Amino acid sequence: AARPLGGRLSRLRKRARRTIRMLVRAAQLLITAAPLAALYPVARALKSLGLGGPAGSGSRAALEEALGAPPSDDSAVTQWYLKLTLWAVESSGAAVIKLCQWASSRPDMFGQSFCDVFGKLQDATTPHHWKHTEKILRASYGEEWEKTVRLGGVLGSGCIGQVYKGAVTDSDGKERNVAVKVMHPGVRSNIDADLDLLYLFADIAERLPRI
Repeated sequence: AARPLGGRLSRLRKRARRTIRMLVRAAQLLITAAPLAALYPVARALKSLGLGGPAGSGSRAALEEALGAPPSDDSAVTQWYLKLTLWAVESSGAAVIKLCQWASSRPDMFGQSFCDVFGKLQDATTPHHWKHTEKILRASYGEEWEKTVRLGGVLGSGCIGQVYKGAVTDSDGKERNVAVKVMHPGVRSNIDADLDLLYLFADIAERLPRI
């Protein structure tokens, strides 16, 4: 009887940890999104007052109208709000960044102004700190990792990790040029929590009464 009871307790502890992790993650996302929601009516009000300069240029506006895309808005207020939103997205983790990577490839749906700002997410997200990269290299290659791996500058940074131009020294002493990809800190746990949230929302949607 002790073994089944121990198994149930283990499952309960695991479920409790996942629930707590999911709630913490939901709180993080809400805290990040709250300023955007609060500032949105302010940005709309400033734009309606004509502050921030004109929106869009004639040639691009005509092309967007012909293609049926949402009109561009290059006003200073809109650009400020989009860049603030970009910062919030980068702070929200891989799942949110991946969604916005897709959105930034659809000017027909979200407009060219949005895609111009959020196109940075394709391969130029803000890199993580060098200390994290050094920690990963030390864990993988030991304290004297610099004898095995030599890193140059960052070639690109996406939702999961960033890529360095580097070189690796083989056992025979020869050096080979390589690309070294280092995962951003906290990616795995955040993705797990985001998936749990998506499953929860999907379950709630399934239980809602159908109209």
